Amino acid sequence: MMLYTSATGGEKTFSLMPIHADCPFVEAIYMPKLEALAILSKSTRDTFTMMERLDDFGNPQMDLVKADDGKKSQQNKVQRIQVASPWEYFIHELDEIRSFVKANAVNSDDFNFNQYIKSESGIEVVSSL
Repeated sequence: MMLYTSATGGEKTFSLMPIHADCPFVEAIYMPKLEALAILSKSTRDTFTMMERLDDFGNPQMDLVKADDGKKSQQNKVQRIQVASPWEYFIHELDEIRSFVKANAVNSDDFNFNQYIKSESGIEVVSSL
């Protein structure tokens, strides 16, 4: 993976992108507000979610619904579908974040990712890594 500067929630941060096809991760991003490294795996799991039911033209299908007071209104039809979702991992410990980056980023020696890592007090954490 390769480190690069990115942003999340209006804050500058760092992300990792895969640079080889055999990399087991899709991406990773350090989330300053959570103080965690979020990692998306290529491995997926089946999850269920509610999605709007669409017509042949891709528009939401509408259904008439009768409320308790007797009034009718329209709402979108929904259906429960099975979706392949990537596994998500969150690393919160600073030492473990640094270890993951060092082990997986080819440019970890050249890219100062520590400048984006803050401790719980909001003070930047300086490391010799």
